[in-house]
Amino acid sequence: MKKTIKWRFLVLCVCMIFLVSVTAEARRTTSTSTPTPAGTNTPTNTAITAPTNTPPAAATSTPTQPPSNVNLALNKPATSSSNENTDLSPDKAVDGSTSTRWASAFSDPQW
Repeated sequence: MKKTIKWRFLVLCVCMIFLVSVTAEARRTTSTSTPTPAGTNTPTNTAITAPTNTPPAAATSTPTQPPSNVNLALNKPATSSSNENTDLSPDKAVDGSTSTRWASAFSDPQW
């Protein structure tokens, strides 16, 4: 009689451990239905992950310098407060030519 009680107790313990394990696993997954071309639903298991205390990685930016031989102002729009004459307009300051220039009217302040 004592061996039978011990055996039943052992079987009961093993069953309880299995039941707890299965229940815990069921809580970690959910079942959803995915429509199939035939119109039937096929259940799929989707794992649910527990939140972690790891902070997201911070984005780092690396400044980039333009090449030193590039004219960033080349052919960009240019304005001025005045021009000495029409041949010396502000677009001549950014046209890339060494034979042209911009000049303002001869008075202060000009930009």
